[in-house]
Amino acid sequence: MWTLARFNSKWWRGGDRSAGAGERRRSARYPVRLPVTISRFRNDPEGPSLAIDVSDSGMLVKPNLYGSVSEHVFLTTDQFLGQVPAVIAGQRPEGTAVAFADAEMGRRFAALLCARAEGRSGVGPTS
Repeated sequence: MWTLARFNSKWWRGGDRSAGAGERRRSARYPVRLPVTISRFRNDPEGPSLAIDVSDSGMLVKPNLYGSVSEHVFLTTDQFLGQVPAVIAGQRPEGTAVAFADAEMGRRFAALLCARAEGRSGVGPTS
């Protein structure tokens, strides 16, 4: 489901702000294709999902999550201690977009996923 948002007197599909000419995203997305676990509640994992791409502000997961836009979920993966709060930002044919609710924790989560996708090992935050 696409939404429209107004930013600087212009309409943007998906609500993404312009980061430059022709680019709608606030931060660059990096392909990762790594397993993540998504939970509706902190101690109730729904099952495995695959992170398709990730940025400092969110990621795209597959398969599509059941739920509505703005619904809260929690993300985690191996080597990451803790769960990252996020919200469903949109449903697309290729997967579900989720936005990190905690910006700092989301950046650390994204950095860990990017490091693992590049073959480097990283240790997540202790919280």
